[in-house]
Amino acid sequence: AHGDAATDPVAVALQQRIEDNAKEEDQRAQEQRELEAQREERERNRLKQVERDEYWKRREQAYALLSSNNPNIRLGAIELLIELGDIANKSNVENTAKTHEFLQHIVTTLCNQVRYEGLSIDADGTLEQHAYLQGQIIQKLLKRADNSPMNNGSNGWTTCTIDLSDSILNIEIQIHNTTIKQPLILTGTTFNKP
Repeated sequence: AHGDAATDPVAVALQQRIEDNAKEEDQRAQEQRELEAQREERERNRLKQVERDEYWKRREQAYALLSSNNPNIRLGAIELLIELGDIANKSNVENTAKTHEFLQHIVTTLCNQVRYEGLSIDADGTLEQHAYLQGQIIQKLLKRADNSPMNNGSNGWTTCTIDLSDSILNIEIQIHNTTIKQPLILTGTTFNKP
């Protein structure tokens, strides 16, 4: 007579083998999941690096284009800087210190460009072209700086200081229905229009 299954050596060995196989299969599946997770993480990191590299390349391109004698090229550089700031602002909803620093750098660069355009250097365009570029920069900065309830949500632009001090503004400035909580500095600025 055979013993019961709990004491039968063949049954015990078979049961042990089944359990060992199941454990090995679970271990292989776990290792496969870990490998897949690592692969996905590497791919995410690779894509982030590609995105960062492209972002920096575009940023450097924009800075280089700001020094062009052609006002249309400078306008393209302004648009590109604003676009890069918008991308950084949207992709980093928690608006970390790094995002704020980057946005402030863009705002400072654009404020410097407002000063430059105020010099109205003939070789770089007509007075009207310089004034147009000043207007575009100020309009885009004020739109993004708007902290009114209609422009709610996480917005890193609203923490950036807009320093237009010591500028010569050749445009009419009107600010309507806009709430700006950050500093807007106009100390020493000359207004050649109302």
